[in-house]
Amino acid sequence: MYQYKKLLPLALLLILTLPAIRPLFHSGFFTMHDDQQVVRLAELDRALMAGQFPVRWVGDLGFGYGYPLFNFYPPLVYYLGEAFHLLGFSYLFSIKLVFVAAFFSAALTMYHWARYHFGPWPAVIAALFYTYVPYHAVDAYVRGALAELFAFVWLPLILLSIDHLLSGNAPGRHFRGWSLVLSLSYAALMLTHNLIFLPFSLLLSFYLVIRLVFQPTALKQKLVSIITISSSLFMGFFLTTFFWLPALAEKQFTLVNKILLSEKYTFSLHYAQPWQLWNSLWGYGGSAPPGAIDGFTLKIGKLHLILATASLLLAIASKLYKKRFHLISKTTTVLLTAYLLLLTSAWLTTSYSSFIWDHLQPLQYLQFPWRFLTFTALFSSFIVGGFYCQLQKLFNDKLILHSSFFIIVLLLFLPNLKLFQPQTYLNVNDQYYLSDEFMKWKISGTSFEFVPYGVATHIDPDKDITQLNITKDQIATAPYSIISGQPQVSVVSNAPHQKQLQISSDQTSIIQFNTFNFPIWRADIDNSPVSISDSNPLKLIQISVPPGQHQLSIKFTNTSTRTIANLTSLLFLLLLAGTMTLNQHQLTQLIYGRRARR
Repeated sequence: MYQYKKLLPLALLLILTLPAIRPLFHSGFFTMHDDQQVVRLAELDRALMAGQFPVRWVGDLGFGYGYPLFNFYPPLVYYLGEAFHLLGFSYLFSIKLVFVAAFFSAALTMYHWARYHFGPWPAVIAALFYTYVPYHAVDAYVRGALAELFAFVWLPLILLSIDHLLSGNAPGRHFRGWSLVLSLSYAALMLTHNLIFLPFSLLLSFYLVIRLVFQPTALKQKLVSIITISSSLFMGFFLTTFFWLPALAEKQFTLVNKILLSEKYTFSLHYAQPWQLWNSLWGYGGSAPPGAIDGFTLKIGKLHLILATASLLLAIASKLYKKRFHLISKTTTVLLTAYLLLLTSAWLTTSYSSFIWDHLQPLQYLQFPWRFLTFTALFSSFIVGGFYCQLQKLFNDKLILHSSFFIIVLLLFLPNLKLFQPQTYLNVNDQYYLSDEFMKWKISGTSFEFVPYGVATHIDPDKDITQLNITKDQIATAPYSIISGQPQVSVVSNAPHQKQLQISSDQTSIIQFNTFNFPIWRADIDNSPVSISDSNPLKLIQISVPPGQHQLSIKFTNTSTRTIANLTSLLFLLLLAGTMTLNQHQLTQLIYGRRARR
């Protein structure tokens, strides 16, 4: 019976999460802004099956000329999709399963974070509010932003890990476990959505400082917590060096700065208006510049804001009533901290925070200040769990508490449940998404910021944005083209990261691989290195081949930066495994030079 009661809140949460994912089991797929998910998974699968790991270069995007997508775009959700695909599911259904995993996993991590502070039933409330917050629906069914949707999973888990490590009473094995969870979840956030990683890290530092100031533990224990948490975050950050170091070092070789930091994607055109945070119309359009109405809602959620504020006021009123305001409990501290970060996140969506955005350039890659709605969803939902916790303290009557639970959930579902559906269903399958028409033209035309810098571009007079000088009849349909000469050419291999041709000719020929040149493609003729020329409008790889019979090959190899990054990640993976053998008491001994009291 006890076990049943223990599992009941969790079971109810999972059941009540089901309506949010119902559209994902409709046949076909649905319209969304970021309609690239299936294509990216297919591209990662093709590269991985060809022996490329970690996957950096994809072969069919970029109008069929390929580019280093996963050198810059976080790959974790697509590796998860690949796991589903290897189980036998189609690319399309594998992506749907990643969406499903994102919803359930986010609900579970929020449940466990809130349960740690408030208990099981308030945790169910917090997790439901996290699931049905309006911006969650925007990410899933309007924008189709799968990576950002999955970032919802890691945020509560990181904060839960920190709270455990701050508690000061974790035994050795428990202590090591949460240190490991913190490192891995922090790394997972970077590999899921690096643009969410940066602002969350800033908010996390504030959370940690405030919690430490009010933590009712001895100074020495606080020092142990600081060192443990800092080292865990440090470890998690450097576990992902293989991704972020090449991305930082090599973005200069792409169009990313030109496209993401200027034109229609510049951050200054996408602030939310304060009134939009309270109420804005639902829609399936896009983000609009100042003076225009955005095509989708930017509201935090009225009930989220009302109950979050009520939660804080109840906690303060309780302290005043008991005349214990000078004694701030752990629950009150975490509610105050979360509410402060909720207000900060809301403020950072608006132009009133422009001086922060103007002077913190790395933040500008976020593109849209309203992405801070991810964090308003996080903190407001958590605080609402605190509201129900306050009700439990005020009322011992089960009827009142059960009725309150039902009313709160009903009030959440009535305005928000209808948001969790797409605008239009599409009768499509893998073949539709993997066609040249869709992959090499439609999708390539909407996302090409990672093609090499120097590729010929122009400004579209209608949209006032940069476009590549490529027409539909120029998309690559074969791995090579003959620029001069009349060689006999046969394709030996055509993997995304390496290609090989057999060539026979009576005269010197110039062969063009229909592949963008990017550091470092290596070319060989009969296993001897030769130079590459890319002095053409699209910076495609061209090689001069002498008369005779030859094997011509190109291979995408690691730069010194990528090699160092890969080795650094491997080193920190080994270090992480080693430090997990060190328990809290041993750490204290290292700090103070004496045996810790058990």
